[in-house]
Amino acid sequence: MDLLINGLVGSAGMEPTLNAIKVGVDVALSNKESLVMAGDIINRTKEKTGASIYLWIVNIRLFGNA
Repeated sequence: MDLLINGLVGSAGMEPTLNAIKVGVDVALSNKESLVMAGDIINRTKEKTGASIYLWIVNIRLFGNA
């Protein structure tokens, strides 16, 4: 596997993200919870394995002008 695309919400996304990085697989995140909860661990692990994190945060405004 070359790339894990992780869109799991909340803490459910942290474990697959960390497991992929541990084996050197790049991760594309569409949520920020994994980094909020375990950012230090994820960053240290990716430095050791050479994996990369790509953020794809989508913000869709459904209602209003603000």
